[in-house]
Amino acid sequence: MIKTATVYQLRNRVKRDAFGQATAGLFSAEYGFDPNFGGLRPKRVPHSFYFGHDTAEHSFPFQRQETLESFIGAQASAANSPDEDHPLYPKFVRAATEIFERFQVNDEVTVHGETHLTIDSVT
Repeated sequence: MIKTATVYQLRNRVKRDAFGQATAGLFSAEYGFDPNFGGLRPKRVPHSFYFGHDTAEHSFPFQRQETLESFIGAQASAANSPDEDHPLYPKFVRAATEIFERFQVNDEVTVHGETHLTIDSVT
């Protein structure tokens, strides 16, 4: 009996505009982020290597507005972010606040990004 499973991969990425680049700078050991989280990552291979050539890929642009509180919360929700009791957490919050203040309009920042969806079947 042959069984088929549908596989979905969903990934959100922030646009690498000036705001996205500034935000990416937060994700470093300087601000308490664990650079070794997840271990060594293997070389990226195309989905067709695993699934064949029937992979469907779709991208959906998005934008969202964030207040200072939601911006810091979004950055702190990364799995390798510092916990609130980490000695570098206050430095992280200060740096995130500086980025927010630089890009905010009417007390909100606009985050531009893309949701990438990959659909395939494994037999």
